[in-house]
Amino acid sequence: MSVRIHLDRPQGCFTNLDFISGKAILSITGNETVTGITVKLEGDSRTKLLGNRPYGGLDERFPHRQRVDDVQVESELHKLLYKAVQVFPSADLQNAAVQKGSNFTIPPGQHEYPFKFKVTLKSSSL
Repeated sequence: MSVRIHLDRPQGCFTNLDFISGKAILSITGNETVTGITVKLEGDSRTKLLGNRPYGGLDERFPHRQRVDDVQVESELHKLLYKAVQVFPSADLQNAAVQKGSNFTIPPGQHEYPFKFKVTLKSSSL
């Protein structure tokens, strides 16, 4: 099985209130048994600040600081967004299943599952 994500509007960055939509495309060569298919979206914020080094060497209290010649590099990584949407089985198919956790068989071929996320207005570090 191979999986591709196709975005309707591919761009480098997304911001508050943007919609991110597309489809998960599965290419299957034989029957596949699954309990579900979920598309996950994660958003990171990365910052780097460069400045003159105010101290004489590396400071063990600040392991995130790197020294590049005589320049101090400060870097931070913040996880701002995490969303997940189940694209298979559909709510109707899931309700028709006898019990939760049922397995579903997907036949060979190419299958497309659309998804859509909205980037929230307020995000905080996770």
